[in-house]
Amino acid sequence: MTRIFKALACIFALCPVVAFAQDSLRTINLQTVEIVSSIKEHGYLRQQPSAVSILGSEQLNANHVTSLKGISSVVPNLFIPDYGSRLTSAVYIRGIGSRMNTPAVGLYVDNMPYADKSAFDFNLTDIERIDVMRGPQGTLYGRNTMGGIVKVYTRNPFFYQGTNLNMGFTTRDNRYRIALTHYHRPSDMFAFSAGGYYEGSRGMFTNDITGKRVDAVSAVGGKLRAIWLPTSRLNLDFNASYDYSDEGAYPYFYTGTLTDKEEYTDYIGKITNNHENRYRRGIFNAGVNLGYSFPGVKMNSVTSFQNIGDRMFLDQDFMQPDIYTLEQKQRINTLNEELTFRSDNSSPWQWVSGLSIMQQWLHTTGPVTFYSDGLDWLAANINSNMPKFPVMGVSFTGESLEMGGTFDTPTFNAAIFHQSTYKFSDHFSATLGLRLDYERNSIDYDAPADMSYDYSLSMGKMAVSIPDISCVINEYQGSMHNDYLKVLPRLSLKYDIDDSSNIYFTISKGMRSGGYNVQMFSDILQGAMKAKMVDGVKEAVFKYLEQNMPAMADNLKPTIKSVMPKFDMPDVSQVSYKPEYSWNYELGTHLTPCNGLSLDAALYYIHTRDQQIARFTDSGLGRMMVNAGQSESLGGEFSINWIPVKNLTLTGNYGFTQAKFTDYDAGNSLDYTGCYVPFVPQHTVNFDASYTIHLGATQNFLRSITLGATYSGAGRIYWTESNNAWQNYYQQLNARISLGTKYFSLDIWGRNITDTKYNTFYFESASRGYEQHGKPFQIGFDLRCKF
Repeated sequence: MTRIFKALACIFALCPVVAFAQDSLRTINLQTVEIVSSIKEHGYLRQQPSAVSILGSEQLNANHVTSLKGISSVVPNLFIPDYGSRLTSAVYIRGIGSRMNTPAVGLYVDNMPYADKSAFDFNLTDIERIDVMRGPQGTLYGRNTMGGIVKVYTRNPFFYQGTNLNMGFTTRDNRYRIALTHYHRPSDMFAFSAGGYYEGSRGMFTNDITGKRVDAVSAVGGKLRAIWLPTSRLNLDFNASYDYSDEGAYPYFYTGTLTDKEEYTDYIGKITNNHENRYRRGIFNAGVNLGYSFPGVKMNSVTSFQNIGDRMFLDQDFMQPDIYTLEQKQRINTLNEELTFRSDNSSPWQWVSGLSIMQQWLHTTGPVTFYSDGLDWLAANINSNMPKFPVMGVSFTGESLEMGGTFDTPTFNAAIFHQSTYKFSDHFSATLGLRLDYERNSIDYDAPADMSYDYSLSMGKMAVSIPDISCVINEYQGSMHNDYLKVLPRLSLKYDIDDSSNIYFTISKGMRSGGYNVQMFSDILQGAMKAKMVDGVKEAVFKYLEQNMPAMADNLKPTIKSVMPKFDMPDVSQVSYKPEYSWNYELGTHLTPCNGLSLDAALYYIHTRDQQIARFTDSGLGRMMVNAGQSESLGGEFSINWIPVKNLTLTGNYGFTQAKFTDYDAGNSLDYTGCYVPFVPQHTVNFDASYTIHLGATQNFLRSITLGATYSGAGRIYWTESNNAWQNYYQQLNARISLGTKYFSLDIWGRNITDTKYNTFYFESASRGYEQHGKPFQIGFDLRCKF
């Protein structure tokens, strides 16, 4: 009876909402990845007509996954690079993804959505399983799930009892972590869990100028969960959590100039930023999941709130020259309500319907400050457009120049959706779904600038010098909005070979939201500065001539006016970009040919239009998101989970993606049609083998020894739209030994034991290249105790 109770406990620990309905009690096998699905899908996830990967707690522990970035290597065609900071949580699935602005892959934690990807990178300290559904999930999950969705589930305190203490240490960066969580069920109607964690690291990389580590981190957080069952039909699941992190960020190495002249040879291969890069973030989440069982129908209401407050300090030239910095602050408040009704599993017709409403308030301040070298660069850029006869020039006064910016960008989204699955026979079923989605994006902007400069003119024997000309830019204050109404359909056909094997074909549409490039307002202000400064020069010169050369003023004014350069004030509408859409065609299968063996495979084709692409601004000092073209992605993926003999477990996956632009006019006579989509690995590989030696449960203090090894690889990855820079395929080997006792388990592991050299990121800015290196060989120790 004890074993039966523990098995049932595991089942309920994996369920996102506690329910005592008879049809939810099914025996599952974690090793063969048969796991109960979420509140929107019927049955097991491997029974769905979709490509899925399900990572249980044992697999997460074996791969030492402490954040979402850790699952990148164990899911085919999923790539989450570890670069920059926790703000830059780029997630790519099957060539679909984004490293700027809105995400292309959705995230849910205990059925509560995380709308902004700046919250995606957090500590996983209480995780029971992670589901990854690949391909557009827009019909059921809506906006920003065109690449897929990641769903995280924490342990359920109703059936998981005791206190867990987890500690870990990693060499090279001296990373240490400790987490304590208590699970308690005081009655048959109420259970709760409470816990917290702390993590610290001295950092991996060193600034070659200051000699200080640049990527140190400290993070702390806590979570409270309570489940109440007031009646046999009603259940309530409360969640509240807070995470705070303070980290050094953006450890970028200089790779050299992209022009013919190299000015900083001594800096190549070094981190040399003279201003500190740093990122601080606090995240508060709270929500309640209410479930009620009607006869034949289950209702779920998920209400959640998320607050994100962060602050980023960025040396945007990443070099020793004192050019410019950015200090960006964000305050994001997101309120979500999702109401779903789902039929039971007994009828041939299974359906789910729902209503979703989201309101997000985003307040951003992002002043860009130019320093001495930056002011010289700005002046040189302006003077290059000044006439050579008469000789004219400007120079900025003061030691710095700030270009301000305050932006409010609220988003409202509302949707209704329905999906029906009808089983025509014991083997054949069809699924048809439709979502009607409305979204309104708005922006209120205030981007002023105030500067003063000196002007000089030389023409023959005449020399004119006018100091302290004032230039005030206040034209960029206003608002705009965009409304979008979208239809997101889904059609699937599935043939069930038996209860655990099937073949399916799915057509689905995905969408990623549009928005506004608040980061490019500094570039707009630079363009406006040129126009305003030229106007200021003309007025100052004319005034000077009228006061000092009245007899010649009327004759010289037309000449001065004719030789002055002409600059138009930039149009603020260019900060807006539209949503991105994709159609996904997928043929796949889930097979369980025998006990201890499961196989998953899929082939897919994706066509994307109005593709959102990060492009350089006109000044070359930043990037903006534009709808620049179309692309197509085709490929396949394969996963295996096999227990060939007792105590030996083999898992593996392989993903192939070929994502290319089919239409991409980059402007300035540049055409990237036919080039690979950047930041997408063409191959993702992971194979793992583990063998457990059981030593006896009573006679020995040491009860088990598990030996494991993992091979993983990714690449080639192109870094630019022109495909002029890339990371070749790289591979890593990891190994571990786990010692299990009655009281605790100890893991000793090595990551990247071949010390493979590779880059996690590369980019170009202001005609210079920068890269971030992957982490070298590390040894770690994990201790897990349960009381």
